[in-house]
Amino acid sequence: MSDGTPPILVVDDQRASLESISRALEKKGYQTHKAETFSEAQRLFRQHKHPVVVTDLNLPDGSGLDLVPFVKGLQASSEIILITAYGSVETAVEAMKHGAFDYVAKPVNLSELRALVAQAWEKATTISTPPAGPGRSILGENNTFPLLIGQSKPMQEIFEKITTVSSTRASVLLLGESGTGKELIAQTIHECSERWEKPYVAINCSAFSESLLESELFGHEKGSFTGAMKQSKGKFELANGGTLFLDEIGEISLAVQVKLLRVLENREIMRVGGAGNIPIDVRIIAATNRDLEKEVRKGHFREDLYYRLKVVVIHVPPLRERKSDIPLLVNHFLKTFAKENNRTIRGISAEAMEILKNIPWRGNVRELRNCLENMVIFNRSEVLTTSDIPSEYADQKGFSDEPDEEEHIDFAVGMTMEEIEKEAIVNTLNKVQGNRTQAARMLGIGLRTLQRKIKQFDL
Repeated sequence: MSDGTPPILVVDDQRASLESISRALEKKGYQTHKAETFSEAQRLFRQHKHPVVVTDLNLPDGSGLDLVPFVKGLQASSEIILITAYGSVETAVEAMKHGAFDYVAKPVNLSELRALVAQAWEKATTISTPPAGPGRSILGENNTFPLLIGQSKPMQEIFEKITTVSSTRASVLLLGESGTGKELIAQTIHECSERWEKPYVAINCSAFSESLLESELFGHEKGSFTGAMKQSKGKFELANGGTLFLDEIGEISLAVQVKLLRVLENREIMRVGGAGNIPIDVRIIAATNRDLEKEVRKGHFREDLYYRLKVVVIHVPPLRERKSDIPLLVNHFLKTFAKENNRTIRGISAEAMEILKNIPWRGNVRELRNCLENMVIFNRSEVLTTSDIPSEYADQKGFSDEPDEEEHIDFAVGMTMEEIEKEAIVNTLNKVQGNRTQAARMLGIGLRTLQRKIKQFDL
């Protein structure tokens, strides 16, 4: 891998840790550049534009979190893995909301880190492949895009829409269930557009409270609120000239919707606590698993913002509606996970493939991906068979979203909506033995929304 391959940047102020991580990556064939300070990391990244950056959270002259927007601002396709001594949910959310690929807790498990680096490397080097020219399609020889896999009729229709809409400035609204690949479509639209050399910035709107989301989107001035120790640019400024992907747009409050609408109409932002407007040129791609028309009728989503966002609408089908793509996805994931986990996998039996094709996959491609990773890790032979399929998938039990007939929840008259919501979440989590992904599906909310509620209710 070292011949002609760009290096990975490793940043840690503890020399022993820096050397240990670098050696672990070099044993896997990667080249590394090493930095012990925030400023040294900035200098090296300006020179080399590393595809992957592994950085400690705490540096003597800055924070690893601050390195994330710096890296993304110079090369949006680069991926950052943070190392934290805390290992808490709060730190993980903080890292992810700044655009980090993932995080690992100290003491660092080098095998876990290498696996994450492999995933980040594949994503960074795939996304960074430029199209043939501004606004031109990057369709491959099988009439597919590098990030998207599928030859079914629904996917071919999506590919056609991507090719058409990429050369325009139009806002795009992606509608579909969680796990269907909406963000990959957003990235592909960006890569096919004339903005491909500019930043691609993504934010999950459900991961923040109303006040934090406003700051994340529009930035803030020093002293504008408690804890605002310095000026910070928001996602709109970081994406200036490029594309901003607003995931789970249906989760934002009406107050933030008003401010977002003003930005779309006037093409300028004002930082929280700021005194002047800042012009921006950003293409908006939004996504949601909610029925926004229904949310508009309920008064939960502004009609004028809805029509601003839905200039072009792309409906992303659930995996159960494009079963013919499952063999393609299975082969792709098997190859990926075999390489990441140093397994030799020559294929999968016809019987096992048939079972995988007929599972409902309520978690869509994301759930299929997780299942196949499990199969590869615990495989018993070079050809996967029905015995390698996890039991909850093989018998198609345990994944029903329908509660047993005798199960019900009693709500007392006078309970607040917050108490009812908490009770529903607690009972659903008990029903699925704490499986948050399945609980979120049953409750009809996003996984990160559920995680936020769990924290809110101190469950």
